[in-house]
Amino acid sequence: MPGDYWQKFANYRALMGLFYTHPGKTLMFMGGEFAQMHEWKDYTELDWNLLDYPLHHSAQRFNRDMNFVVKHHLALYEMDCQKEGFSWIDADNSDLSIYSFIRYAKDVKDFVIVVLNMTPIVHHNFRIGVPEKGTYVEVINSDKSVYGGSNLFNGAPMETSDVPYNNFEQSLEMVLSPLSVTIIKIGD
Repeated sequence: MPGDYWQKFANYRALMGLFYTHPGKTLMFMGGEFAQMHEWKDYTELDWNLLDYPLHHSAQRFNRDMNFVVKHHLALYEMDCQKEGFSWIDADNSDLSIYSFIRYAKDVKDFVIVVLNMTPIVHHNFRIGVPEKGTYVEVINSDKSVYGGSNLFNGAPMETSDVPYNNFEQSLEMVLSPLSVTIIKIGD
């Protein structure tokens, strides 16, 4: 991973967020769950001692929480192998390296939005198009301090506005953390 020690782990969490939210089944190789830095070696055990270091422990917690998020949101697994389970919001934002997409369950009203910021730049009031009017809440943000991040996240619910954006009639503004994955959904 590029960058300093903090950026390596932020990049790792963003990558793992993409790994968990992109269509297809999630399979993790041994040691990936706590950000083992060496390739797997068949002649010795995993580097379990890395869990004594805060960022490795935080990486493990992020993966644990992502497993929980996937397990409790049908949109992240029910339509993995059908094209109807995935839709881009913005796949062309190469200038900012920000990508966003929607994952749908069989019931199209059951969806989550995934936003990936692949740069170390914070974006306040970042506008994103959304498919439904309403109040959105953050499900998870890889930049929370509990995961070793800088603790920039969308703590308050986000209201949509009648501002067309990304080919949607509704949009909302959100904080986009550096080197992060954010998952949002319409609040219950």
